[in-house]
Amino acid sequence: MADARAARPAGPPAVLLVDDDALLRRLVKTTLRPMAVRIVEADNAIEALKVARDERPCVALLDVGLGKDDGVRLCQSLKTSEATKDVRVVMLSGHDDPRTRARAHRAGASAFLAKPFSPLALWRTVDELVGA
Repeated sequence: MADARAARPAGPPAVLLVDDDALLRRLVKTTLRPMAVRIVEADNAIEALKVARDERPCVALLDVGLGKDDGVRLCQSLKTSEATKDVRVVMLSGHDDPRTRARAHRAGASAFLAKPFSPLALWRTVDELVGA
């Protein structure tokens, strides 16, 4: 029986970017372009779970509000799946309140960035988690 946690693809580590806002995805990709990472993306939770299983990202950047989906539930799904439990999750949210932060933390998020966040804060957070 094969190990459920297959090896990560060769090459630079993958960062999964999940947001239903194409403009925000473009801004994040532009910010992270100089890093030695490979950006893979999804615009909904179902696609994100498939991409995460296929690409084995070391970090996932998840929007809390994914249109009809819930990014916190997506985080919980990633953290409870044997195949993706080691992904370090950064929650991105336009609602910076203690309740949202607490939900994200309970779901297994490693970090939380409130929108609008600075490119430097995003860079530092991803760099720290990729290196962890």
